[in-house]
Parts: sequence; structure tokens; C-alpha cells
Amino acid sequence: MEIGRWGGRKFTVSPAVVRGFTGLTLKGSSETENKTADKQMYVARKNGKPAEVSLSVVLHRNLGCDVRAEAVEFIRAAQDGKYDYMYIANEKLVPCKLMLTDAEVSDTTLDTYGEWVTCKVKLTLKQCTKFDTETAKTNTSTKTTTTKTSTTKEYYSTTTVDSKAKNETINTTNKVVNEAQNTSSTKENTASRTSTSTTTATKTTSGFTFAPSSTSTSKSGGTSGAAVNKIVAMVK
Repeated sequence: MEIGRWGGRKFTVSPAVVRGFTGLTLKGSSETENKTADKQMYVARKNGKPAEVSLSVVLHRNLGCDVRAEAVEFIRAAQDGKYDYMYIANEKLVPCKLMLTDAEVSDTTLDTYGEWVTCKVKLTLKQCTKFDTETAKTNTSTKTTTTKTSTTKEYYSTTTVDSKAKNETINTTNKVVNEAQNTSSTKENTASRTSTSTTTATKTTSGFTFAPSSTSTSKSGGTSGAAVNKIVAMVK
């Protein structure tokens, strides 16, 4: 049965091994500052101090423990500043990770061959992260800020695209209107030239040139049809 665990090290009771601890202690405190009001001194909180947990691990060779190896392992973990959640009965002892800051071996017993029979390892662990609830609040605030920033960027991006599309639509409309005006002007000029050509066109017969009856009438004040016939007869 598992009693507790920290950093991959289990405190357990089973037919194969018994690795327990005693003297479990939790400590919490605040850093304060002195203040005075109306000639009365009092203290005010400045900051919360790290939560602290201490306990003593009991190792015994006859209970299935490798006493020396396990004791030295705790010493190295303290030197490396290992940290993890502390679990008791599969629940977090405190809602934050604890760093092993101190490991002290005492009450060591050796056999006649110098082998370690038993010892006690006092562990001191201190809070090294924010409480889980505070971390969750910070993450939520960060996500909200990120969402607002993203929305603002999308708004400006959409505005730029709409303005560009509007300008393109105006340019296209102006182009179509100009082309329509140019086409209309071209048609009017063509019709004018055609009318003028028809009115001033001349006919040529065997080297003799004469204007159509409509033009002759306007220029000569009314040339008769008989005169025209006479000229044609002379040519023949």
C-alpha cells in the first residue's frame, strides 16, 4: 500500500518493503513590516513566505530497504534542487510543487561489516511554484488578452481589405464610363464623316466629272436635266 510519494520516491508498506516516515510537519507564514498609527505599532503583511514541509524517512535493512543507497539518493536530490508535488493518500499535500532544499542523515546504525542497517533522513521541502489556483488565474488572463489582440488585428485587416475593394470598384466604374463615352464619340465622328462623304462624292465617266443632281442644284442654282443629257450624248 502506498502511503505517499514525492519525486518518484514512494513511501509504502508491502510484504516486500516497508518505507515510511514520521514527524510530518507543514509550515506557512508571512513576511511583515512594522507600522505605527496613533502611537500604536502594528504589523502589516508584505509577502507570503514559501510553504514548508518537513518529515523524517525511516530506512531499515530488515524491512527491505537499501539503506545506504537510498540515503545518499536523498542527499543528491537536495543538492540538485529536485522538486515535485508531494502526495499523501493520492492527494496533493499542498497545491504547489515542493523543492527538496535540505536532507540530513542521522541515527545511522552499522553492522560488524560496516553495512548500513538503519538510519533516519530528515527532509525539508519548500514551495518553489505558485499555488495551482493562482497559476490558473494567470493563464486565463493571458488567454483573454491574446483573444482581444487577435480580434483587433482581424478588424484592421478587414478594414484594409474593404477599403482596397472599394477603390478597385470605383476605378473599374470610371474605366467603363470612359470607354462608353469614347465609343459614343467614335460612332458620332464616323457617322459625320460618312454623311459628308456621301454629300460631296463625285461620279466620273470617261474623264468627265460632274456632281450629282442634288449637289449641282445647290451650286449652279438649278442645272436642268436637259443640259446633263446633252453632255452625256456628246460623250457617247
